[in-house]
Amino acid sequence: MTYKVMLVVLGAALIGGCSWIADKYQADPIMAVQTDLLKPNEEAVDGKKLEKRIAAIGQDKGKRDELVNELLMLSDRVCSNHQAEIIANANDFNIVTGSITNLLSAAGTVVGGAATKAALAAGASVSGSTKTLVDNELYLESVGTTIVRAISVAREKYLAKIENGMQEEVKEYPVTEALRDVQEYHRRCAFYYGLIEISKALEQRKKTKAEIAGDIRALEDRKAKLTQGAALRATPADVRGLEERIDALLLEQLAAPAY
Repeated sequence: MTYKVMLVVLGAALIGGCSWIADKYQADPIMAVQTDLLKPNEEAVDGKKLEKRIAAIGQDKGKRDELVNELLMLSDRVCSNHQAEIIANANDFNIVTGSITNLLSAAGTVVGGAATKAALAAGASVSGSTKTLVDNELYLESVGTTIVRAISVAREKYLAKIENGMQEEVKEYPVTEALRDVQEYHRRCAFYYGLIEISKALEQRKKTKAEIAGDIRALEDRKAKLTQGAALRATPADVRGLEERIDALLLEQLAAPAY
């Protein structure tokens, strides 16, 4: 019974959170296939209308470029709205996770039964830990601007590819290829894509002097533990291996960024 209480509470919170994140952090589709004409204030392209424009292009480079530019402008408008939501909703997430933690903690003080109280307390702990994890590892101090910047950089890079293609004639850069590129350009305006770009950057970045110093201390501690006492617990080769790694880190530290 205890684990069921915990699963129900946490499940409701997680299901609600997942749908909330999906609604808030995905860009609206740019090329939704519809049966009706484009409605006022509609941001998605009507498939049939798009087909007519494509059919009228033929080998006309000017018409191709005009269509591509219109789609890019539409994507930029949609993306601007999405980026604004990312920044605004960063604070909303903290409010939601904080409220769940407080709710579970409060419930644990009024319900009867030690087992049930323990389950609710555990739920509050998990919720609080989730918020802390997001704050520290994902959102940092400026989640909105960090994600938005990653999205913008990714789109700028892909836009350059499209612009290069538009320098070519339709034979070399056909409309079908241009439309695929526009879709790829638009796909980069998504919360998850920004996270992927940030993850790549973190993996590729150089360690700071302080981080390398921490690695050196860890190796020195390991060396001390292996060689302390009357009887050596490490072979000379093991010690030399650690010393070589320490020397390599010392050299790396000289050229490492301060922060």
